[in-house]
Amino acid sequence: MRINFNYQQTKAFTGLNPVVPAGEYLVKIVGEEDAPLKSGAGSALVFDYQILDGPFSGKNVSEWLNLNHTSEKARGVAQSKIKSIGDALGLANIVDTRELHNRPFKIKVSLVEYNGSQRNQIDGYATANAAPQYVAQTPQAVPQGSSQQSAPNQPYGASPWA
Repeated sequence: MRINFNYQQTKAFTGLNPVVPAGEYLVKIVGEEDAPLKSGAGSALVFDYQILDGPFSGKNVSEWLNLNHTSEKARGVAQSKIKSIGDALGLANIVDTRELHNRPFKIKVSLVEYNGSQRNQIDGYATANAAPQYVAQTPQAVPQGSSQQSAPNQPYGASPWA
């Protein structure tokens, strides 16, 4: 088959969801899918988070939530994660996961080993304006006249990941 694109200016394929370093990222949900589990134990809601700033801006990170799993514990974990995302977005209640889409919030990402390779794991969710966990925020540390504020309902120095 004859190709019709500039081969020299095309980036090589590196995977759909390359692993990003552990850290905190401002993201929004840009897609979701109901994917069957290989184990046959149900299906997972797969969220695609798009990173909105920093050196990995535009990259996607996926999270599999076992929302329709045969295990009650697995379903409970998925439900609590969806609740945490809604809380990070300031939503009192949702009835459809699409209500979470295209709204900025932060995720805390770690690296874990899975089947001999590294992959990302989402460890927490916070409001988009939450102070980074690694920055000590105290009333004395904020210069007078600064517009910097802590996240709503979040005291200075409190970790958004707790």
